[in-house]
Amino acid sequence: MNEDVTLDKTTPASEEKPLAMKAGKRAHASARDVVYDFVRKAILLGTYPGGTFIEEEEVCSKVGVSRTPVREAFNRLHADKYIELLPRKGALVRQVSVKELEGMYQARLMVEGTVFEIICQNRPSIPPEIGATIEKMRQLKEVRNPEEQLTFIGLDWHLHSLIVEMCENDVIIDMYKSLRSRYDRVGMIVDMSKDHIEKVYRDHVAIAGMLQSYDAEGLRKTLADHFTINA
Repeated sequence: MNEDVTLDKTTPASEEKPLAMKAGKRAHASARDVVYDFVRKAILLGTYPGGTFIEEEEVCSKVGVSRTPVREAFNRLHADKYIELLPRKGALVRQVSVKELEGMYQARLMVEGTVFEIICQNRPSIPPEIGATIEKMRQLKEVRNPEEQLTFIGLDWHLHSLIVEMCENDVIIDMYKSLRSRYDRVGMIVDMSKDHIEKVYRDHVAIAGMLQSYDAEGLRKTLADHFTINA
C-alpha cells in the first residue's frame, strides 16, 4: 500500500471545516484593516479633508473590496474620531480645531507628567531606543509635505510612548494609547516650521538627559513648555 496517499479515516470531515472558516475570518479581518489603514492615511494626508463625505463605492473601488469590510472599517474610524456616521448621509470627515489641539496637549501633560513622577520614583533603566528615535527625528531637519509630517509625528508618538511604557503601569499605558487617533489628527494641523522642529528636537534631548538623572522638577517644566500651541 502506498502510504503517501493514505487518508486518515479516523478524522471526521467536520473537523476540517473550522480551519477553512478561520481562514475566511482572517481574510475578512485583513480586508477591513486594509480599508481602515487606507482611509485613515487619506484623511491624515488631506485626500479626504475635514468636512467632506467619503463615498463607500469610491473606497470599494480604490481598495478592491466589497461593502462589508468598508462599513466595518467606517465603524472603527468613527470610534477613533476620524469620521462621523450620519444617518442617510454617510461618512463625514471630522473637522479638527485648535481647541482640540489644546485639549490633546492638556491630556498628554496630565498623563506624561504622572509618568515622569513614577519614573523618577522607581528609577527604571532608560531604553536605548529613546536616543535612537530622537536621532531619527533630528535627521528630519524640515517637513516639506504631508507625508513627511506624518512620518515626523509617527516618530514623536513612538518616542513619547517609549517613555510612557517605562512606568510599567498597564492602565496608564492603555489610557495613553487611546489618545493615538486624536494625536494623529491634531498633529497634522501643527505648523511644522523649521524653528518648531528644532525646538522639538532640543526639548527631546533635554527630556532624555533629565530622564537619565531622574530630574522630576526639570521634566515637569520642560514638558509643560514642550506642549505649546503652534498651529
